[in-house]
Amino acid sequence: MNEPTVSVVMITYDHENFIEKAIQGVLMQECDFDIELIIANDNSPDHTDRIIHKIIGIHSNACRIRYTKHEKNIGMMANFIFALEQSQGSYVALCEGDDYWTDPLKLQKQVDFLEKNNDYSMCVHNTSILSNNEIRDKDWRWDKTRDVFSINDYIYSLFFHTSSVVFKRVEIPEYFSNPSILQGDMALFLVAINTKKILFINEMMSVYRMHEGGITNSKDNKSNLKSYQSLLFIYENFNVYSKFQFNAIVMLKIKMIKSILFLNDESKSGFIKGFVKSYYYFNKIIMRSLVHFKK
Repeated sequence: MNEPTVSVVMITYDHENFIEKAIQGVLMQECDFDIELIIANDNSPDHTDRIIHKIIGIHSNACRIRYTKHEKNIGMMANFIFALEQSQGSYVALCEGDDYWTDPLKLQKQVDFLEKNNDYSMCVHNTSILSNNEIRDKDWRWDKTRDVFSINDYIYSLFFHTSSVVFKRVEIPEYFSNPSILQGDMALFLVAINTKKILFINEMMSVYRMHEGGITNSKDNKSNLKSYQSLLFIYENFNVYSKFQFNAIVMLKIKMIKSILFLNDESKSGFIKGFVKSYYYFNKIIMRSLVHFKK
């Protein structure tokens, strides 16, 4: 088998009810290039491991599957970094173990575009949402008149889901492994986008599964304090990493995050919080204007 063009990174924990569909979405891809599937299981206590081994046994010739089950739980972020570091392809695609792809030509469409357009580092698409056994389509773009975006757009609005992403492989910066980071995909996407552009394909090609066991709904992510402190750390370090090329919009984002942290501090008086809330929306308006100006 040739060196893979795309490395599909899939982290999983307690996904016995979902992992088969996630893997099948990768195995059904119709490509004129080689792909590898990297599955990193963070020592799931359920039957995820058994299901993965069964699938590998049946589909051992479908694509290169590299599977690791950690002997002990190392945590979501550490598992994500581990899986990324195994990737060998020129491009990386992400699909967590509880999400799944629905279009067999997804990777072909995205890689074809990136191969022909060197000024783009990432290609994304629309993603349906599965919640309470119902699927609904969602147009994730904050500006639905465009299909070309930049890092300014991403900082202003998270306008795509992780399962839609294909990006040119990048070196992971040192700050990325800090245990205070909860939003590892966001930190990675900032680095991957950097000075280049993003193409948004207006097609539903994956499904984001919302459920209580999902990473987005995890206890840590629901903690405002930890979540926003993590975001603050990410943006402050990205500003240094990018040599302050996007300082204006990053600083506006940092001001907004600090405002939210202040508003969530129960020790602060309601009178002062009123001013801080106005300050938050003032910065948001400035940021939106700046993004429009730079588009």
